[in-house]
Amino acid sequence: MDSPAAIKRPYATATATDDDDDGHVSKRIKAGASIESPALYSEQVKKKLAAASRTGQASSLTPTPIPSSRYIGWPITRDADPVERGPIHGTRVNILDAVIDVADFECEQMRDPRLDEPNLLNASRPSIIRSIFHFRPVPPPDFPPLQEALQSVDLFLDMNPYVPVVHKPSFKALIARYYEQPDGVSRAELMQLAVVQAVVLQQSATRNLTRGDEDYRKAHHYFHFALSLYREIYADASLEAMQALALLCIYLGTLPQPGETWSFSQQVLLRLIELHYHRNPNKIALPAKENNALGKEMRIRVFHSVLTICVLTGCRVGLPAPWQFQRIDVPLPAALRDEEISPGGISTTISGLCDFCPCLQLSKLLPLYTELHNNITATRRPPAEYVKVIEALDTKILAWRQDWDASIKHEPRTSSIDIATFLMDHWTAEFQITLHHPVCCTSTAPEVLDRNLEICHAAAKKLLQSFHHLNREYKGVDFTCHSLVGYAMGFGIALHVYRKKLARVSKEKFENICNELNGWLSLMAYFDLVLRTGYLLQGIFRSRVQQLEEDYRTLLLDTPVTSQPAGNGSSFQNQMANGLVSPME
Repeated sequence: MDSPAAIKRPYATATATDDDDDGHVSKRIKAGASIESPALYSEQVKKKLAAASRTGQASSLTPTPIPSSRYIGWPITRDADPVERGPIHGTRVNILDAVIDVADFECEQMRDPRLDEPNLLNASRPSIIRSIFHFRPVPPPDFPPLQEALQSVDLFLDMNPYVPVVHKPSFKALIARYYEQPDGVSRAELMQLAVVQAVVLQQSATRNLTRGDEDYRKAHHYFHFALSLYREIYADASLEAMQALALLCIYLGTLPQPGETWSFSQQVLLRLIELHYHRNPNKIALPAKENNALGKEMRIRVFHSVLTICVLTGCRVGLPAPWQFQRIDVPLPAALRDEEISPGGISTTISGLCDFCPCLQLSKLLPLYTELHNNITATRRPPAEYVKVIEALDTKILAWRQDWDASIKHEPRTSSIDIATFLMDHWTAEFQITLHHPVCCTSTAPEVLDRNLEICHAAAKKLLQSFHHLNREYKGVDFTCHSLVGYAMGFGIALHVYRKKLARVSKEKFENICNELNGWLSLMAYFDLVLRTGYLLQGIFRSRVQQLEEDYRTLLLDTPVTSQPAGNGSSFQNQMANGLVSPME
């Protein structure tokens, strides 16, 4: 068991609870079932899962504990412990034998303009500022023909059920109105049209490398035309303006590197709060145009979408969680098909289905990410408290994952639902790796350390499995640094586990280890290819895998096997030919 001397690193306070006065761990970690099979857990854990099923909707209006009467002034002293970091900090990832920067490559879409490129349109801060403040003109782009524009809306909505900031029937009516009378739409509506085209083109550029440069050029033109309207739209208090700003946040979140995603979405979130989007629209006075069923619902959807971007981005870059879920009474969006709601109200005959189930589930994840940030990644607790926290949050994240299965029980198994399910697996696994990561652990009890690594490695395998399914079956991988940091963290865990377990192994076990590590290398090869990193990621990981394979090869119990070097280009091609991974189109 742990004692104060067994703590790996200092922690701020060591206030003991009534049932744990000496600071020791009061019980050992239970040897539970695999994290991939929560149904196999004991009845006690099942009860915990059931109790935690409302993972994201506990009322924020519950009274907080009575404050202490002791006056302490400013609570932070000069010699206070620094704010801690988790395994992911921005684009820097702790892979346990090193800290790597997965964005340490020049990205054409994000690089600063050179002095001789004053009119460069990309997603760098200088380029964005020049368009917002009209330091250079941005001519209107050539919108596609009507039918192509309508198809773009369908594509956009299929790709983005996580951020439902536009209402399909209303948006298609807006497109028809624009093509019939271009001067008949507002500036905010024009920005919406431009950003939707930008998002669709950016996704096309990511997934179709042969025309990537041209699609990116067009996407940035639409994006910067929208930015040229930004000052006017930010001052506009209409719902249409807030939808347009939310769309800009979505575009920034789809780019290869984080760039301005966090700072920009923070500005938009503050604007939404100024306009009381964090409040229940049924309990506040609203402008006449928004005081209807659809207007109220879209306010809720826009707030949840922007908050999701803020929390998920902020927690990863190690900045304070932007929302503590205090004094907030906005409910979840209503689970409806877009065709079932209009300004006149909700249809009397509803299907019971929802066009944006993933958005509802992601919103329920945000309080858990905030708890993870406040209790694990940004602080270091005494060992006894640490064990209780990881048990509680692990129970909650498993309940959240089970809640997703329950929520889609009656939904048709479309490709969008299948993709979302793999992404739920991804977010669950990434959460568990962060929660149990050795970097955040303050315990030195062997059973705690071993259990943490067991959970981390199982979650890393789930990350790897989800990636290859998404890539092979759906071309649905999020090829951005936002997801790459999670994959790099998982790869680091796999390497660490096999280094730690280095011992004599059978030929079959050795081949299994090699297959797993080469699966990770092929994942990194795809990110190198799509993000055009110049083989940054393969360069980081290949030598580590090769050394580990050599170490295991010398300890084989059977006759050594003949295998190609890890990360060999022909090996990657063979994996594609065998269907283990799929080439980009």
